[in-house]
Amino acid sequence: MPADFSITAKPSLNPVHVVSQSLLYGTNTKLDVDIEVKNSCNKIWKFPTYLGMKVGACEIEGTLSWSDDEGEHQIPINGRGVSWSMRALL
Repeated sequence: MPADFSITAKPSLNPVHVVSQSLLYGTNTKLDVDIEVKNSCNKIWKFPTYLGMKVGACEIEGTLSWSDDEGEHQIPINGRGVSWSMRALL
């Protein structure tokens, strides 16, 4: 299970997401964050299948940016949260 990961997101041009992301197209919205999981607890169950879980506190750092009629805006994101990851080997 990863201890660090990054997320980069922007509106999709996929027709499936047109309705849910329609307000984002004109604003050039972007999310770019790095997440570091700390103090995690791992648990693996071996029966009836290998199922693993990792829960822990995480620190997040990055930016949310967009542009509109007033110019470009960039908001720094710094905070803490909870990470919950699961995996299965079938």
